[in-house]
Amino acid sequence: MKSRILIVILTAASLFCEAKVRLPAILSDNMVLQRQTQANIWGWADPGKAVAVTTSWNSRRYSATADKEGQWSVKVATGNAGGPYSITISDGQAVTINNILIGDVWICAGQSNMEMPVIGFWGQPVNNAFETIINSGADRKVRFATIERQTANLPEKDCTTAWHVASPMTTPSFSAVSYFFARELSQIVDIPIGVISSSWGSARMEAFMTREVAEPVTGRELLDRLERNDAIQTRPAYLYNGMIAPITRFTARGFVWCQGAANRFEWRQYASLTRAMVEFWRKEWGGDNMPFYIIQLSPHHFGKPQNTELPLTVTAQLEAAKITPLTYLVPASDIYNETAAHQPEKDIIGRRTAHIALVKTYGMDIPLSVDPIVSDSIGFEGNKAMVRFANAWYGLYSSAEIEGFELAGEDKVFHKARAKIIARSPVVEVTCDKVPGPVAVRYAFRNMIRATLFNTTGMPVCPFRSDDWDK
Repeated sequence: MKSRILIVILTAASLFCEAKVRLPAILSDNMVLQRQTQANIWGWADPGKAVAVTTSWNSRRYSATADKEGQWSVKVATGNAGGPYSITISDGQAVTINNILIGDVWICAGQSNMEMPVIGFWGQPVNNAFETIINSGADRKVRFATIERQTANLPEKDCTTAWHVASPMTTPSFSAVSYFFARELSQIVDIPIGVISSSWGSARMEAFMTREVAEPVTGRELLDRLERNDAIQTRPAYLYNGMIAPITRFTARGFVWCQGAANRFEWRQYASLTRAMVEFWRKEWGGDNMPFYIIQLSPHHFGKPQNTELPLTVTAQLEAAKITPLTYLVPASDIYNETAAHQPEKDIIGRRTAHIALVKTYGMDIPLSVDPIVSDSIGFEGNKAMVRFANAWYGLYSSAEIEGFELAGEDKVFHKARAKIIARSPVVEVTCDKVPGPVAVRYAFRNMIRATLFNTTGMPVCPFRSDDWDK
């Protein structure tokens, strides 16, 4: 009996002596570290244990001591883009992270249109998926980490994920929007791009922040109701705790957000809620100047194509970009599919997001506007509405008859209207025989109306309305 006890003690002691530092899953081989910054490296070791971190790109050695809970962290200086490099972490036994690139890291999050992989969903394809996958081995500077679905009542310190290099074997499971965004940036800026994707279909925005952040905007009653939802991805803080909190220490450049359908019936709160989440995330990541890109909701019928909750949410997204510093809207009113909630044009959305980021974040100086095309002024002259648009550099165009305009008179009943572009101007004239005295004009203001009006950069005009009626 005594010999058995001795064996158990010696075995435990041996295991204890062999214990290595433990790293969070987001610190793995193939990762991208944010360039030209002090990047966080952290993990766990025995309490009181000294930990050394050595970076191969500058041969610098950093020291830390695990606290009473076993946690340790250091900040490592990163320089210009490049690689591959390695980091060695040791508390007496070394752990090495290999094949690291230094570049820019983007956090991409939201619901199913962000989650949709390059291979597509069942019966719902992504444009050019086969060619994209086959050729993705050329995109060695593009790296991805997908956070696996996980919910929690309290903030987690770790999650399930790993970094992967783009290749025909790995690319099919990458978020499609994120992949096309990262590939376009990497090719044009010529630096490594890393994407951390954290999304869940049908997720509400409240799930991506703490209850304390959401409640001043939404109110306690709504949050209490969401807490009782069977759909766990709609519960306040559940996705933040499980899928955002574990990665907030990973130093990043900015965010891309694709969400809104799950919150469309609370559109009045959406702009303020977005601002609250953006401010909260920036605080969590420790970067007040981190840019935030909002991908606009695309037209979809939601079973009621003539309803207006989707364009109302879109106008709230635009308002969120206006009231939140360094926040930009990516127009998507032209991305339309009558049968699919998950549109196949993920390549267009990803590249368009990258193009806007190239101007807004990377400072590319081009003589064209990438800002949303919005109504600048509206006047009513007899039986006409005259709408002037901002950001319509070099004018407006439509490849076919302009659709989506509606006019209403004092009776507040909207009718389909004709529209024409006034030559060599950013002005559209709108008329309707059924509305001889218009007092209100709307554009693309139904769930299922696709934008057919663009500026010469190919940016679609955003849905808008001149009225504030509740019908």
